[in-house]
Order: sequence, then structure tokens, then C-alpha cells
Amino acid sequence: MTEKEFTCLYNGPTLRNEFEVHRPGCRDIAKHLAHRAADWSIYGSDVIDAVQAEIDVYQHQDQGWDWEHFHIMPCAKGTS
Repeated sequence: MTEKEFTCLYNGPTLRNEFEVHRPGCRDIAKHLAHRAADWSIYGSDVIDAVQAEIDVYQHQDQGWDWEHFHIMPCAKGTS
């Protein structure tokens, strides 16, 4: 199975979408980076799988982030 790449952004706890998941190259990513968001790549068979893998890491590290903290953007939904 081929894994797909998605870009995860951390906007911080004060914004509505603490974490956003985009398709790589989405033009909205640059807007967030200009406001000091952190970005990294996540991978999965689809966007749901990629986010769940990221959540699993956070849960394993007792960081407490879960699905309620992630927002899958329309650009990423189209790639699943």
C-alpha cells in the first residue's frame, strides 16, 4: 500500500483549529507559516490514517491531543 503525504500545521492553542491537515503545496500553508505556525509531513494510506497515526504518537507520549484538536482541510479531504 502506498502512503500519501499530508502537511500538518500547528497553529497554537489560541486558534480555532489548533492542528490543520493540508495537502502538500496548498497555498494556505504559506499564510499559516507567515504567522509562525509549525509544519511537518504526516503519512498514511489516506488522510484519516495519517491523522490517526499522528494522534497515536501524541497519545503514546501522554500529550493529550486527540481528534478534537485536528481539522482536516478540504484540500486534504480530496486526496483521501
